[in-house]
Amino acid sequence: MDRRLMFLPTPVPGTADNQIPTTQFVAQALGSALATAIGSTIATAVPQIIASTLATTIIFGNFTLATATTTVVAQTAVVGTSVVSLTPTNATAALTWRTAGIFVSAYTAATSFSVSTQTGTATGSETFQYVLFA
Repeated sequence: MDRRLMFLPTPVPGTADNQIPTTQFVAQALGSALATAIGSTIATAVPQIIASTLATTIIFGNFTLATATTTVVAQTAVVGTSVVSLTPTNATAALTWRTAGIFVSAYTAATSFSVSTQTGTATGSETFQYVLFA
């Protein structure tokens, strides 16, 4: 029996693959792993249960902070229960993250999310990648 772990492909920001219907992805991977491991009807039942209970989409993107205390990032996939994870992608962003306290300050469903500094104003050259769980 093959017990190797499955690794899921990572989409590239800015391409058509930057949106993954997570439930479908997880359900397919789990179903395939279960079918290989046990070869029974549970291999099809578990992915269906996962797909029916999870409703998450993962969106990848990037943005540059405005020369302000708040930057609005346009993203139509935002919902009221969204979660955004930010990653600085240049030295200025890392410094601002550390010294000015970058955080997601607001969500506007089907429109955008806002990123603010706790103290001070961004210089306008800080670039970030984000992962949105909607």
